[in-house]
Amino acid sequence: MRAYGGAIAAESVLADWVSMLNQAITDPCFANDYTEAYRGGRIHIVEDIQAADIHPCYRQELEPYQIRANLVIPILMREQLLGLFCIHQCDGPRAWQEDEIAFAQQVVVQLGYALEQAKLLRDQNDARQAAEAASEQQRKQNEALQIQLIELLSDVENVADGDLTARANVSEGAIGTVADFFNSIVESLRQVVTQVKDSTLQVNQSVNESDINIRQLTQEALRQSEQITSALGSVEQMTRSIQSVAGSASQAALVSQSAADTAVAGGLSMDRTVDNILTLRETIGETAKKAKRLGESSQQISKVVYLINQIAMQTNLLAINAGIEAPRGRRRPGLCRGGRRGG
Repeated sequence: MRAYGGAIAAESVLADWVSMLNQAITDPCFANDYTEAYRGGRIHIVEDIQAADIHPCYRQELEPYQIRANLVIPILMREQLLGLFCIHQCDGPRAWQEDEIAFAQQVVVQLGYALEQAKLLRDQNDARQAAEAASEQQRKQNEALQIQLIELLSDVENVADGDLTARANVSEGAIGTVADFFNSIVESLRQVVTQVKDSTLQVNQSVNESDINIRQLTQEALRQSEQITSALGSVEQMTRSIQSVAGSASQAALVSQSAADTAVAGGLSMDRTVDNILTLRETIGETAKKAKRLGESSQQISKVVYLINQIAMQTNLLAINAGIEAPRGRRRPGLCRGGRRGG
C-alpha cells in the first residue's frame, strides 16, 4: 500500500487544543481508492471517530490531535485534486447539519477559485520571472554577440584593407560558425591570390620573353621586308628588261620574217639569174666559137673576140660565184641575202 502525506497549510483552532499547522502528516491509510474517490467529489463525514466504522490506522492518525468529529471535502480545480478541506470537532462528537456541509462546500468552491487564481498568479509570476530570466539571458547573449560581431567586423576590415593573414576569433555560437567560415574563405582567398601572383609572375616572364621574341621577329620581318622590297625592285627591273627583250624579240621576229621573205624572193631571183647566166654562158660560148672562127678574118673581129673573151671570163667568174653562192643561199637564206646585199 502506497503511503500519502502532506502538511496543514492553514487552520483555525482555539489555544486549548493541539495545533496541526505546518506539521507533516503521513497517512498510510489513504489508498488509491480514496484519491480517485475524492477526485470524484467524495465528502467524508464522521460524527464520532471512536464509534465510527473507520480504518484503525485512520483513527490512530486523528486521535493524537484530539479529534472526535471530522468533515472532509476535496478541493478540486478542473478535476484535479489540490487538497482536502477538513473541519474537526475536538470537544466531543458532532452531528453535521446540511447547512453546515453546504456552507463548507461553498467555502471549498471559493477556496478552489482562490487556489486557481493563486496558481494562475504563480504561473504568471513564474512565466514573468522566466521571461525576465530569458530576456536577461538573451540580453547577455546579444551583448556577447555584439562583442563577437564587432571583433569579426574588425577582422573583416583588416581583410578588406588587404591583410589576408588576418583571422577571426572562433568562439561558440552562430558568430563562431560565421568566423570559422570567414577564416576558410580568407584562407581560400589567400591561396587564390598566391596562385594569381605566381601566375602573374609567370605571365610577366612569358610576356618579357615574348616581347624579346616579337622584337626579334619584327627585326627579321623588317629585314625580310627590305629583301622583299629589293627583290620586288629587281623583279620590276627584270620585268622591264623582259618587256624590252620581248619588244626587241618581236621586232627581231618581224625583221627575221621580213628577211626570210626577202631571202626567199632573193633565192628565186638568184635562181632565175643563174639560169640566165647559164643561158648567157651557152650563148657566149657559141658566140666565142663563132668569134674564133671569125678572128682570123679581121683584126677588129679579134678585138671583139678579145673583148668577148674577157666578158666571157667575167661571166664565167660570175657564173661560178653564182653557182657557189646559190647553194649557200638555199642553206642560209639570211646570210646569202646579206652577202648578196653586201656584194
